[in-house]
Amino acid sequence: MNTPKTIRQLIDEYIDARDIAPTSKKSYHTALHYFFRYMVKKGRPADKPEVGDSGRYRQHLLETHSVYTANMYLSAIKGLFKWLQKNDYWRNIFEEVRPVKIPDTFSKLPLTLGQVKHLFASIGNEKFVDRRDKIIVRLMFENGLRAVEVSRLNIGDLVFHPEAPAIMVMGKGADFKRSMNISVSMAEALQALIAESPETYKTEPVFRSHWKHYGEPVHRLTANEISQFVGSRLKRAGLKSDKISGHSLRHAAAVALLDQTGDIFPVQTFLRHQNPKTTSIYIKHSQKSLVDKRKLETLLANLTNP
Repeated sequence: MNTPKTIRQLIDEYIDARDIAPTSKKSYHTALHYFFRYMVKKGRPADKPEVGDSGRYRQHLLETHSVYTANMYLSAIKGLFKWLQKNDYWRNIFEEVRPVKIPDTFSKLPLTLGQVKHLFASIGNEKFVDRRDKIIVRLMFENGLRAVEVSRLNIGDLVFHPEAPAIMVMGKGADFKRSMNISVSMAEALQALIAESPETYKTEPVFRSHWKHYGEPVHRLTANEISQFVGSRLKRAGLKSDKISGHSLRHAAAVALLDQTGDIFPVQTFLRHQNPKTTSIYIKHSQKSLVDKRKLETLLANLTNP
């Protein structure tokens, strides 16, 4: 290492130099520090990593994490070492390390429309948490929101226009917000939920904890908490399994849209996928006879190979 700076200082400097959202910076910190903690646990000098360490680390990620998390962690550490070499701090030991191949299938299965209706009907309206969770389920299905996107919603992100209500969504890995239309009934439900909140500042979260847990103040629900709450609702409705989670609502909406239109591109827009190949996974779950897999594969190949 050709610098007196500590590993922590280098990580901070690298992340500060990147134009990314605060939430993404937190994820980068977690991913980057994980590698150096791994080195220490393996008895390797964290300040003198070698090429062999990079390959062993990739294998470790494959054995202990999902392919999606493994790729995220690899992408982060590859970016750091590329930057370190560019600034003459460190040799780029991750230069030849390849990303993990993403399987051409869902990690979670989509719910059927009947199951979505059953889930929604199983949630009551008597308690605040019931009304809150019902809106979360609707957003994840009707608008295809991810748990992290639900978590990031602030009161100021809600646009209650009488004819065109919308929400401003900070997408996965994005550093800006995009407008998404919502139904009038969804807007009414959100307005009613906010009316029950003690604070209505624009920067306040839409979805928050409803009690002070062990003396902690009321806080924004994290993506993990939202996933847990929706998972609990699925379990109560008799729908939870290893292949069914809150993300299955997003999948269900995409498959339903593909069945209805027979066109992958509205689905890509709905899901906000940058690469249409990602959206093509949904073809396998569509029952629509209009969806011709071969034609779509040809079209996708033409799009991604100019």
